[in-house]
Amino acid sequence: MRIQEENIELNDVLAFEFPIEFEEQIVESLQVEGQDVDIVPISQLAGIKTHLTKDQLVKGTRVFKVLK
Repeated sequence: MRIQEENIELNDVLAFEFPIEFEEQIVESLQVEGQDVDIVPISQLAGIKTHLTKDQLVKGTRVFKVLK
């Protein structure tokens, strides 16, 4: 996923938008180019481990950072 508006950090909460509801998850793992990181800045491509299945998380799923 490309980070577009806010840096993403470990322990941030992300909301995945589905047709009827949102699924919120805590960021437990972040990677950039296969390397573990604690923060991903705007414009970087990030790998984020989730509990969602590939059937749930399809290309184009919108993801939002839940602000504290």
